[in-house]
Amino acid sequence: MTSGTPPLIQPKPWGFWATVGLGMAILGVFIAVQTFVTVGFVVVQHLPITDNKELESNGLLLCLATLTSAPLAGGLTVLFASLRKPMTAGEYLALKLPTWRQVWPSVLALVAYCVTTDWVSVSLGRPLVPDVMVDAYRSAGNVPLIWVTLVVVAPLFEEVFFRGFLFTGLQHSRLGGIGAITLTSLAWATIHLQYDWIGMLYILAAGFLLGTVRVRTGSVWLCILLHALMNAAATLETIWLLQYR
Repeated sequence: MTSGTPPLIQPKPWGFWATVGLGMAILGVFIAVQTFVTVGFVVVQHLPITDNKELESNGLLLCLATLTSAPLAGGLTVLFASLRKPMTAGEYLALKLPTWRQVWPSVLALVAYCVTTDWVSVSLGRPLVPDVMVDAYRSAGNVPLIWVTLVVVAPLFEEVFFRGFLFTGLQHSRLGGIGAITLTSLAWATIHLQYDWIGMLYILAAGFLLGTVRVRTGSVWLCILLHALMNAAATLETIWLLQYR
């Protein structure tokens, strides 16, 4: 560096506690909007608000709540990422396209995950798809709407938030890559409370897979693709199961 040249500013993400605090704010908005939509839906549909099982398996409510909360919480995620100069939001959230050499091994790993979890479910006498998701698909009332919700909107927000914003801050803290994979996977699993404990273990395992892909490729777009493919496979299995009910 020559005399008089200003020093380069090294990009640095939010620290651990800032990441946790901002992440909780984003999730708070996400939950608040979903709660508001749920209450409004219950009032309009004259449903018993105490029947949590019926609400969790209501496909139309799932679509409305997700399509309302995800864009708002996702926009807040992008805003918080863009505030950390000199990094751009795209850099912060690792929104870079993967190479083909990164795509095909990741897709094969996802196929192995899906085959393994299906085999475990069959071995344990469990349905391939949880009943709550089968009921949600059946009660959605609009097939394109639930496909957009499950295969586009949900993977886009969840990956940008968990494997993008949270992951970046945690990975650059003392936790490193392994700690970031573990914490984001646990946090991601806990938002899927509609499943039983085995279903949440499946989600946790998927989180470790997606986190590993994030570390190895540095591409959240690839995580979004894998998440979308996973949800699409589960949705196709749901359609197949509905034919025999």
